[in-house]
Amino acid sequence: MPMKPSHVAIGLVLACSRVSVAQGDPTQIPVPLATALIDGTRSMGLSGGRFYVGNLSPAWRAELTPRAPAVIVGGLAGGSHVIAVFNDTTHRFLAGYLEYLQTQGFTMPPREATMGGFATQVFQPVYNSGYLCRDSTRVAASAVPGATRGAFILVDYQRTSDQCIPRRITPMQASVRLELPALTPPPGLEMTQSGSSGGGTAFESTATIRDTVTTPSALAAHYAGLLVRAGWTVDAPAADGRVLIQTVHAMDKDAKPWDGILTVVASATRRQLRLSIRRRIDAE
Repeated sequence: MPMKPSHVAIGLVLACSRVSVAQGDPTQIPVPLATALIDGTRSMGLSGGRFYVGNLSPAWRAELTPRAPAVIVGGLAGGSHVIAVFNDTTHRFLAGYLEYLQTQGFTMPPREATMGGFATQVFQPVYNSGYLCRDSTRVAASAVPGATRGAFILVDYQRTSDQCIPRRITPMQASVRLELPALTPPPGLEMTQSGSSGGGTAFESTATIRDTVTTPSALAAHYAGLLVRAGWTVDAPAADGRVLIQTVHAMDKDAKPWDGILTVVASATRRQLRLSIRRRIDAE
């Protein structure tokens, strides 16, 4: 069958993506598929592979193929990557596909949050590059350009030696000897941002809570309670209705004293939290 004008020589794709041709590749691929593969594999560093048009590599797992009306556009297999591009016209195609993968037993593996400080939950999920996994299989999906109708998603399937289980990240406590509890928000409140940093003799954690009702005093009482349960001591707070400051104290693993400040600042729609603490100078 003669190729339509909307098809492009495979050499164009290879020039853009630097993927070498394997024997048996199609001599031409559609421009939409070429666009999707160029964009979706840009950061993978593939140095070789085989292209597929209208079908997929034999190494592709059938349970990874989305339900109709999604159709296979084509794909690429190279190294540890087996890549597929699908086209669909339904609403929320990517979100629906990720939900479908979860019905097939794929999950986003959490890593145990050991740094401490403000957090949405005690064990906070960290989604590693957006992939889902099951056993030693990883799947990542993303929207890519190229579709002339509907939407394209590119799915990258990999077999790895890593098991899909929670993994402990290297704790900051290895260098900061202070035990830092996870400071989770009161029930019903949403923490929209949080972050922690530090090392050696100092630590700082910040967070933002979306809230219009809870007073700084009530928030400080909640977080002071968490600190006290972790073995810290707290002093009486000073507040003016909008800003609250409270000094806190702790002992680290070397029995060295630390002193810090818990601050809560209220605005019309948010509550800003900051915990700053450092090892006492005469204890260093």
